[in-house]
Amino acid sequence: MDHGEKEDRKRHPWERANLLSRITFFYTRGLFWRAYSRKKLEEDDLYEVASCYKSQKLGDELEEHVKDDLNSHKTPSIYRMLWSCYGKEYTFIGIMQLIMRTIIVMTIPMTLSKLVLYFEPGQTEITKEGAYFYAVLLISTNLINIIYTHNYMLTITALGIKVRTAFCSLMYRKALRLTPHALSDITMGKIVTLMTKDVGAFEMIILYGNDVWIGFVQAGIACYLIYRKMGVAAFVGVGFFLVVMPIQIFIGKQASALRMKTGKKTDERLQIIQEAISAIKIVKLFGWEDYFKSKILEARKLRHALSVIIPLGITQSAELHAAVERIGNLLKAEDIPRNNSETIEVRPKIIMKEVSVSTRQTEILKNVSLVIESGLTIITGPVGSGKTTLLHTLLKTFSPVEGIVSVTGRISYVPQEPWIFPSTLKQNIVFGGKLDQVRYEEVLRVCALNYDIGFFKGGDSLIIGDKGINLSKGQKARINLARAIYKDSDIYLLDDCLTALDARVKDYVFKECIRGFLRKKLCILVSHDVEFIKESDQLVVMENGTIKSFSKYTEVSGTNREYISNETKENDKMEESDVAKHDIKEDNEETQLLTSEIDSAKRNIYHEQQCIFYMPTGRNLQRLDTSNTTVGNVGLAITQSFMLSGLVQYGIRQWADLENKMTSVERVLEYTTTSRELKNVGSRPRDWPTRGKIKYENVSLLYRKSATRVLKDISFTVEPGQKIGIIGRTGAGKTSIISTLFRLYSFEGKITIDDIDITEISLEYLRNKISIIPQDPILFTGTIRSNIDPKGFYTDVEIWSAIEKVTLSRSIASLDSKVSDSGSHFSAGQRQLLCLARAIINNNNIIVLDEATANMDDDTGVLIHEKIEQNFSSCTIITVAHRLCSVLKSDKIMVIEDGRIMEYDRPSVLLKDSKGLFREMVEKAGLLEIEE
Repeated sequence: MDHGEKEDRKRHPWERANLLSRITFFYTRGLFWRAYSRKKLEEDDLYEVASCYKSQKLGDELEEHVKDDLNSHKTPSIYRMLWSCYGKEYTFIGIMQLIMRTIIVMTIPMTLSKLVLYFEPGQTEITKEGAYFYAVLLISTNLINIIYTHNYMLTITALGIKVRTAFCSLMYRKALRLTPHALSDITMGKIVTLMTKDVGAFEMIILYGNDVWIGFVQAGIACYLIYRKMGVAAFVGVGFFLVVMPIQIFIGKQASALRMKTGKKTDERLQIIQEAISAIKIVKLFGWEDYFKSKILEARKLRHALSVIIPLGITQSAELHAAVERIGNLLKAEDIPRNNSETIEVRPKIIMKEVSVSTRQTEILKNVSLVIESGLTIITGPVGSGKTTLLHTLLKTFSPVEGIVSVTGRISYVPQEPWIFPSTLKQNIVFGGKLDQVRYEEVLRVCALNYDIGFFKGGDSLIIGDKGINLSKGQKARINLARAIYKDSDIYLLDDCLTALDARVKDYVFKECIRGFLRKKLCILVSHDVEFIKESDQLVVMENGTIKSFSKYTEVSGTNREYISNETKENDKMEESDVAKHDIKEDNEETQLLTSEIDSAKRNIYHEQQCIFYMPTGRNLQRLDTSNTTVGNVGLAITQSFMLSGLVQYGIRQWADLENKMTSVERVLEYTTTSRELKNVGSRPRDWPTRGKIKYENVSLLYRKSATRVLKDISFTVEPGQKIGIIGRTGAGKTSIISTLFRLYSFEGKITIDDIDITEISLEYLRNKISIIPQDPILFTGTIRSNIDPKGFYTDVEIWSAIEKVTLSRSIASLDSKVSDSGSHFSAGQRQLLCLARAIINNNNIIVLDEATANMDDDTGVLIHEKIEQNFSSCTIITVAHRLCSVLKSDKIMVIEDGRIMEYDRPSVLLKDSKGLFREMVEKAGLLEIEE
């Protein structure tokens, strides 16, 4: 089912049920009957969430109380927010619990004493009819207790769920508003911990919190009654209670402090796990599985070292205090300021006056001034010049330290890295808005998505995996663009969003979408494409955070025009083919499995097994005990029978809970039975490969059973030291060739390197012997050193040498400089240069460039190719081409179409074929004259 589509579910029967039905849970009969009769429930059997439990409503209510608290107090308090929002409801439930528990607790012993009195020999106070009355009253009271207890548990649990849902909604909204500065401190690992684990403390304290103060009241009543019966001797127990209380309070405080420490270690561990899962393909390509495994185990060891100190009797209040402090830190983090100046106007306008922007005392934008009122404005400049920061300043993501920013009009933004969420292709474009079929179809047309949709099984109803795992980067980029332009805005900010498209598609999208569909809008495009720049209405040239030039292209001076020509030489090329859905399931699902599911399984099953082993033993001991019971112990027998009814209810609840928690075990077992790569199986030839000869023989690849093959019986040879360029339209199968070379998937046919079948080589050894610069430059939390040399094989001198070769030595202060949040403080181009440094330091004989220059300006792209030529002149190089100019000098060009090799020869030979695919691409890119 598409979770992005709004389902018309049946109304929850609880909302329609009368009082009797609610008290007896009769309204649940329909669901239970369907489960019993069919043995399996479908999603269509689920009800609509009751209106009072909907996340939107609960989040709005809590957010209002948060605002009120912030307005009335200097220091925000989670406890005050909770009390103002749910205090009355919780207190009312507690008072009802006190009244009912007191009545029941008092009624049962008083009634029981009257009933027991009837069995006393010679008594005349209680008649037979009176005994029956007290017996019926005793049974009725117990029945009422049973019904009340279940309803109380439902009510208090539901309140806990409301609080949990409200805080999750609040934290989700807060996460969307955090500034980049705040995000660098509050990592995604911390937010995941808060939303999956810490909010559970609210449920537990709400579930048992009332019992604390009610227990004190009941203890007082019990002490009074005992005193009446026993006199001064009753105070022995009271004195012991008063002695123990301070000790419990002290232990609770210590437990809270230790819980904060374990929470920090949990955040670190989850951050590592989340990064490894989200970039699992990159981790495998680099052969870093063992490195991440050791990091995760080290983090877990640190956590366990603290855990054993914490006594088993940690109180829920200590858990709550720690959780409240962590959630409070998130809620107090800096927000992106609201754009109060943004209004719906006929004529949009952007004004920046002497704007400077800094992050962590590093100046990014310096004295930037510009005014844009209409048309297409293109921003260009080298890597790290501040182009993306300028757009984020307009979005109010960054607050200027100096100057004024004024934006009039509604904004749509397209980031450089496409953002795709798990749902249908249509929902990724419509994004929960009302469907305008005419506009939707026009958006598909101008974004060149109709062709792709025609090949998708299910068309635009195709379910897209997490992060668009089953789409190529070019397809993700166009869906990302389509979502932005489907929204009817006044201003469109496009951050280099066309780089992942091949020359034909990019030219089409630029003309039909940017110059056509958005012709009446204010549009700002970050680009390095000189053909696009020539068609701009205004051109902004940036360098080192300043505006070097702001004018029309025709007015650019000769010096600046030469600068632009050097910066932006040529059109971009495209992207990649499908990656299997089973590569890895959604990141959120994986993270949940590794946090709450395993924790739930081990914690609950540990407690449930106590019932399993205790029940047979307890049953036999009870039987032996009853053999010595006399008639005088009738009262005790009746009391025990009522206790038994409570234990039976508890046992049933625990058994049902065990059944539910077994789903956690099932999910864990599902992952343990997943087929695993045999990394260390195979040979490790010494000094292999020495030449770098690669040969494919009849290789075919399909990602899933019954799926279409993405590679179809391909055969080719790459001679030692040859430079090969692979090109083709989006989804043709280019990256699939790379995947087979690294054995990411099982394939048919044979691949050899230096005449050795790669399936006979140890998987870890194979991947360590091939260097790759991937299309998605990913950095991991740690340091510059750990990102370039995670295994510690190289000296500082060697690492600095690699950094200097990629011209980043001025941007890096130290090898121990921290890298956080996937290296978000580096530009995409700088992250790619660090990936190049990884390849340089490994010094392998085979180098793979998988769309390595897709996110860079031409100057940086040229720099990368120059460094590759300098450092890998004798190596075999396979380049999955994004820009045709980057492969024109290759020894051979391979043209892929629909998983087949259509052309494979020297560029000069392919250009002679006037009807060839390669010549057609070169002509459309405007490079034919240059090449000839």
